[in-house]
Amino acid sequence: MSNNNAAFRYDALGRLIQVIFPNGSHANYQYDDMGNRQLVENVVPTPVQVAALPKRSQSDFKNDPMIVQLVNGALAGWGDNATGVLSNGVIAATNSLAQQVVFDPTTTTPPSNATIVDWAFTNANLYVVYSNGWVYSAGDNAYGALGHGDLVSRPYLKRIESFITAGASVTKVWAQGGYTTTNGGGSAFFLTSDFRLWGVGLNTAGQLGTGAVTNVSTPTDVSNVTGHVLDQSAASHVIDVKMATVSTFISTYLLFGGTSPGKVMVAGYNVQGQLGINTVTNQTAGFVPAQDSTGAAFTTAVAISANGGSTASGNALIVDASGYVWTTGYNLHGELGQGVTANFKQFTKVTALSGIASAEIFGGLTGSAYALTTAGTLWTWGSTNLNQIFKNITSTVAQSTPVAAGFVPSGLISQVFHARGQQGLATCSQLILLMSDGRLVYAGADDGQLSVADPSGAFNILPEPKFIRDGSDTIIDVFVHGTGLLQRWFILTASGYLYACGNNADAICTGAAATTVAVVNSVWSKIDLSL
Repeated sequence: MSNNNAAFRYDALGRLIQVIFPNGSHANYQYDDMGNRQLVENVVPTPVQVAALPKRSQSDFKNDPMIVQLVNGALAGWGDNATGVLSNGVIAATNSLAQQVVFDPTTTTPPSNATIVDWAFTNANLYVVYSNGWVYSAGDNAYGALGHGDLVSRPYLKRIESFITAGASVTKVWAQGGYTTTNGGGSAFFLTSDFRLWGVGLNTAGQLGTGAVTNVSTPTDVSNVTGHVLDQSAASHVIDVKMATVSTFISTYLLFGGTSPGKVMVAGYNVQGQLGINTVTNQTAGFVPAQDSTGAAFTTAVAISANGGSTASGNALIVDASGYVWTTGYNLHGELGQGVTANFKQFTKVTALSGIASAEIFGGLTGSAYALTTAGTLWTWGSTNLNQIFKNITSTVAQSTPVAAGFVPSGLISQVFHARGQQGLATCSQLILLMSDGRLVYAGADDGQLSVADPSGAFNILPEPKFIRDGSDTIIDVFVHGTGLLQRWFILTASGYLYACGNNADAICTGAAATTVAVVNSVWSKIDLSL
């Protein structure tokens, strides 16, 4: 017999010998000579472990969906599924429990030996690339971004047939959404094994590089537009795509690599000069080279960061092969690091910086930026309105010249993360440091993390989960999820466990496994993915 909560097993004498609970845990019983029942085993299943968090982007997750990749290679999602992005077969604005993604019953599914080699996830869309070169999509389709030649939304993965027809094998995917776009939708790019780049979806500023400004519902080869041909060789081909959303427009940056130095090609929205092409006119004819301050094409990039906002804004940052930083675009808060607050329309070297290993620009409309040197020194600049750059300053006066952050925790910085989102004024802006000993600290807004202020007042320290304190596990990745106003953190450990804290809309910090939803989950919650 069973009820809605558990199943029960009895022996030949009608005595209870096992209770099996919905999550797979169970209790076993036996009886002594007097007939007294004894608990002999209480088994709790090991949660399914997580292999990877989503790719980072500037996209806003306005409906609170979440997807991770499990150690068995599958994808699993939970939270609000108003866009169908969770690919669980239902489009519903409810806190959907964690479950693995499903395929359209009419589509051709991947071979049994095919594995996921890449995937991209926005508020509206999920794209999954398999090792045999097939790619699938799910979610909202207001802009045709699913790539099926129509505007039909789908709450399950469907193979993009145009690549099969073209005989093209997909190897990578990039996607971008926004807060003010329909259902958080946007644009996507695919790289095929012959190094061609294909675009689909929103194209209002020409960001797909097709040579037009009409949306695209079937992936289009953008590598061979007349007068705008992209490198397509092993020596030089697209290795990364960064996009930034401003209102309902997108700026696109292509980074090239291989055996040649890194070219940068750009297209799309450019009202603030963020493409770095010495104009403030949108680039709609196709991809063109980004320029340095001499007007020469940029050819030595190793990394690109792009930032956007819900209103007039947008900027970008390049780290080159020699460890220098170059910036362009919107600069009201000094986020370009040029010592002034005027906008720039070509990538210009930040003279205060050298020997840089990594750098990013972030924060939406009220932008800030950081750079980490090869020696591990953190430099910051830009907006300090939320005390977000480890300077213990909340002044609205622009910090336009980079300086070494005056207040940072002791020890070595392992990784740097930041808040995302283009919504509003990005009142959740944070700069987050993962220290080499496992400590997490942040400067900026309190987004629901239960933290302790450092005596300097410049940053906050998060209480360490028990697994960090006792040395049994370590944090390997952090994913900041949400919008410019509501955010939460997910942390992934070396053992594959997932924890979350922050804004808990749709019970997202608990894997949607909650009958009532606390507005804020201020302590680390371990998400049980026993699927």
